[in-house]
Amino acid sequence: MDTPSKKELAVVRGIAKVSRFMNKRLRHFASDNNAGIYPEVLTAMREANEGHVTGYGDDEFTLEAQQAISDVFEKECAVFFVSNGTAANCLALSVVVRSYHGVIVHEHSHIETDECNALVISYRERKQLWSVERWARSIPAKSSG
Repeated sequence: MDTPSKKELAVVRGIAKVSRFMNKRLRHFASDNNAGIYPEVLTAMREANEGHVTGYGDDEFTLEAQQAISDVFEKECAVFFVSNGTAANCLALSVVVRSYHGVIVHEHSHIETDECNALVISYRERKQLWSVERWARSIPAKSSG
């Protein structure tokens, strides 16, 4: 067996370094999809996964959630389960934003910086999201005189 060259050793060391970096459990809050699920939630999901249940809002879980939300708001409410926060934000905005409306947000808001204009992608008739600062810059300045 040949002795590895300096270049080959450097590549192996580089791969090991990347591997160590990739295996570190870095924490940040850019998205709720970056973190693992809480053990209690996983246990509840395993328990809920037993047997057969009619889906699409006609199940005991949805009815319990609707009752809990209705109790909080003191009126009858509907509950729609979605896979993540982006889907929840798009669903909520699609209810209040008409096809001829637009959404103006702060340039550092989550929907502007992290959701990649998902509202427009999900609901094509909706207008582009504008940050307040970008919107203000798009207005021509009045000339003095």
